[in-house]
Amino acid sequence: MLDKALSFLDGSPRERAQHTVLVVEDEVIIRMMLSDVLRRYGFRTIEARDAHEAITLLQSRVHVDLVFTDVRLPGSIDGLALARFLRQTRPELQVIVTSGDASVGNSFDGVGVFLPKPYNPHQAAGRVEELLLGDAQR
Repeated sequence: MLDKALSFLDGSPRERAQHTVLVVEDEVIIRMMLSDVLRRYGFRTIEARDAHEAITLLQSRVHVDLVFTDVRLPGSIDGLALARFLRQTRPELQVIVTSGDASVGNSFDGVGVFLPKPYNPHQAAGRVEELLLGDAQR
């Protein structure tokens, strides 16, 4: 477990810096904490407080490799709807959806990877690393 948590010390920081993660989370502290940990792992991050802001960022041609979104978001689009929208419009994007409601994982329809809450930010960063780098960091 410790090896996994410290895996960010291995591998190529240059390769990680080529990847950008869009963190979509309305809880400011959670969003900032996850973004900070991802940056410590070497990833670039962009933050959005809701799905509308995330879609606006993505439509502005900002380069994003992975979207990490909470299910519960303010506004008319939740994280699952955002993930489904991304699967249709940007199928090349990796998507991680997180929720404290474990049943969300059962109704996920393969639009991304489900990560139950509460999660450790290093665990979340490890999932990002797996999806974006695979075995390349080893």
